[in-house]
Amino acid sequence: MSRARTTLIAAAALAGVLVLSGCAPTLPGPTTPASTTQPTASQTTTGQASVEPTTPANIAATGPITTPKVGSAERTALLDAARTQLNVTSQFDVYQLYVQGDTAIGDIEPTAKSANGRIFVAWERRDGKWTGIGASKFGSTAANAADTARALPSFSTELIDKIDWTLAKPKAKATTSTSSSSTMQKSLSAAAQKWSKTAMSGKGVPYKLTVLKVAQDSKGVWWGHVVSQPSKDKNGSYEALEFWAKYASGSWQGKVQDPEPPAPSTYFPSSVISKLGF
Repeated sequence: MSRARTTLIAAAALAGVLVLSGCAPTLPGPTTPASTTQPTASQTTTGQASVEPTTPANIAATGPITTPKVGSAERTALLDAARTQLNVTSQFDVYQLYVQGDTAIGDIEPTAKSANGRIFVAWERRDGKWTGIGASKFGSTAANAADTARALPSFSTELIDKIDWTLAKPKAKATTSTSSSSTMQKSLSAAAQKWSKTAMSGKGVPYKLTVLKVAQDSKGVWWGHVVSQPSKDKNGSYEALEFWAKYASGSWQGKVQDPEPPAPSTYFPSSVISKLGF
């Protein structure tokens, strides 16, 4: 396909919007302004699509088709881009995920209880960074290979045909391994500050988090270790609090180890103990 034709088709795809399920998905371009509100796990849609076509003409959609391994940088980047695309903070069940060159498609489902089910997502790698370019409800009568090929003409037929469009769920792979370390650190920090405020600030003792570590075990479960240190305690009457945490059901569940914690092996899997600073 010529470069000029690719440009025209890609522009038409963006202007026409993916209509795979009867509900119009969002097609943000790389210059689309970010939302000013904080995403929540219950949100599964974003704002209006950019009206200007922004798909580059030099996207490579050839070569072998692969599925990024769980925990790989590429898989993490794709799913973080999907969170931005869908405006969610939830983790995902990943049913199908395929990459070919600078294009990728997937069948994913936010694990948040308020989520609306499976979602078809399309990505392009622009300037070395994965960007979500389309998303739609998975499983409707309009969700099929033919309609997807028309909406994404720069994607190869070979790649699109890898998706199983039936409603039967393929086995999900590594539900909890889809969040990046930085994302999980931010969420743990917020949880730990809440716990610290409850434990310390109610008594008029300010605090700061002096240790904040997260690690993922072999099953994809995230674990956290936090030390909250009292500050401006001139009399030295308050000791630091140590929180041990596990990420489950979309939130951090913490346990205070105070004053003397038991051996970390009584709480954490052996594969994460050293990573958490013990």
